[in-house]
Formats: sequence, C-alpha cells, structure tokens
Amino acid sequence: MRFFTRVLMVPKEYLFPVILVLCFIGAFATNTSSFDIGVMLFFGVVGYILLRSRFPIAPLILGFILGPLLETYLRRA
Repeated sequence: MRFFTRVLMVPKEYLFPVILVLCFIGAFATNTSSFDIGVMLFFGVVGYILLRSRFPIAPLILGFILGPLLETYLRRA
C-alpha cells in the first residue's frame, strides 16, 4: 500500500504519458490489432466530451453493468 500512495505524489505531467502508453500497449496486445487502438481512442474522445459537458458518469456505468442482466431476466420473465 505504501507504493500506491507514492504513485499519487507523482506529478500529473509525468503520470499521464505513462498511463497513456500502457493503455496503447494493452489495447494492442489484446488482439494484436490496430483497430483496437482506434476503438480505444474513439471511446476516449467520447468520454472526454461527456466529461466536458458535465454528463453524469454514475448512471452510465450502472447502465453498462446492469443492462445485460436486465435484458437476460426480462427475456426469462
């Protein structure tokens, strides 16, 4: 836990590029496809636009998590 608290003290100017590179590597390593990097960039831009327009994030996350469960149980009913 002490290591993770030290990460919070790193300035954002250094931390942001490292996180961005790790996201690119993770997106490419999943299927070794550059399409995945494009999808990651697209949803990153969509997320930034939603953040700038003050769209509430909590209902969106709940919809992504509970949506498939609701659809499954509605079909069963």
